[in-house]
Amino acid sequence: MRMIAIALGLVLAGNAMAESKGLSDIYNLAVANDPALRAQMATRDASQALGEQVRGARGLSATGSLSAKETQNFKADDNYETGTLSVTLSLPLYDRGLTASIDSQDAATREADAALAAYRQTHIVSVTNAYFAVLSADQDLLAAKAEVEAFERQLEQASERLTVGIGTRVDVDQARARLDLSQVGLISAEVALETAKSDLRQLVDVPVSDLADLVENFSAEVHRSLDG
Repeated sequence: MRMIAIALGLVLAGNAMAESKGLSDIYNLAVANDPALRAQMATRDASQALGEQVRGARGLSATGSLSAKETQNFKADDNYETGTLSVTLSLPLYDRGLTASIDSQDAATREADAALAAYRQTHIVSVTNAYFAVLSADQDLLAAKAEVEAFERQLEQASERLTVGIGTRVDVDQARARLDLSQVGLISAEVALETAKSDLRQLVDVPVSDLADLVENFSAEVHRSLDG
């Protein structure tokens, strides 16, 4: 069947639990941890197997017969046996009931294929969004930390200028207010990162520590491939 798959072009780490995980690592973990996906695959496989079973009923049928006869010649004091074996092969030209069953099962298999493909596509999007949400939240946290450090330096400089008489109390108060706001932003960024990691952890069922950032030549694309 045709399914939606994501081409990542990343090498799986030898020790995935100890090293930074790439998007392919995370997606493989999510696939292994999704019972709904496994149920969809089981339904598709069962439907295909039943289809093969129903279609197999439309094969050749064979019938055979064996007969034997013994003849005795009294004059020659001799006897002999003769036998015949016949095999008949038949292939029905049209069986309305069987054809209807095959058509019905083919439709059910196509429906199962479509349901699995749709679920896989949704699953890929969910995992990818959760992965990049963690990376984005991590970058936001780094930016928030840098902002706090910058406003700490501004407050320090404003205080020094006030001390030597070239600054004002207003400058100090404004610098402190900006620092306070940046610290609130830092707390929000920390909470956002933990929330994003928690959301991703629910998909992969393992603690999320470090994620591998995408390299400059990374390419990810959705393409169609055959899944037997």
